[in-house]
Amino acid sequence: MKRPAISLIIPAYNEEKRIYRTLLSVTKAVRSFELETNEELEIIVVDNNSIDRTVEIAEIFGVKIVREKRHIISAVRNTGAKAAQGDILCFLDADSEVSENIFSLIYRAMQTGEYIGGGVKMKLDQNGLFYKGLSFGSLVMSYITGVSAVLIYTQRETFEKLGGFDEKYYAGEDLKFIFNLRKEGRRLGKQFKNIYNGYVVTSARKFNAMNSKDIALFASLLLNNSMMMNPEYCQTWYDLSKRGE
Repeated sequence: MKRPAISLIIPAYNEEKRIYRTLLSVTKAVRSFELETNEELEIIVVDNNSIDRTVEIAEIFGVKIVREKRHIISAVRNTGAKAAQGDILCFLDADSEVSENIFSLIYRAMQTGEYIGGGVKMKLDQNGLFYKGLSFGSLVMSYITGVSAVLIYTQRETFEKLGGFDEKYYAGEDLKFIFNLRKEGRRLGKQFKNIYNGYVVTSARKFNAMNSKDIALFASLLLNNSMMMNPEYCQTWYDLSKRGE
């Protein structure tokens, strides 16, 4: 049996309201990728103790479903990676939709051998001026910093060499992994590739739920590694998604 070229890993915790749209957009992009490249892509949903219809909905799409009991997003991502068969690993949140060309763009970038991995341009799923400003700000920061933390991708070999996502982190594990990924890329003379001609549309629900206290906490988390490793501080970040539904 032919191994997939790409494994897409989607962590999910009580996402029955959003995972259908996520998987619908992903399967369209997968069809486009497979027709264009004659390669295969597997979708893995990692259920994190959902008590709603998340798994039932995911089963409609015939995806691979694995389970992780620990309520730590880094561990959930790593469990998906362990179950993956693809040479390229991609990580997508369960409240996001993708452009139809995205997996073809990732595949072509990684085939060049010039890149250690990368991320993708982000848009929010609401169109008000505030949300457009946030999307534009994210794009500007991506150009300034050279990175994006949306739909992170890299070779399986690189992921395993770096030890995956650091499970000491309850939040910010994606930024920590990107830092390590870029460092490895510099060592090997490879670049971090931000994809701008494809995109991910992600939910604005966390922003909808934030109050001034949440914003201050989020800023503190970004600046303080020890806080990111403290579940008491990070629980608010986990809860924001459900508060913003």
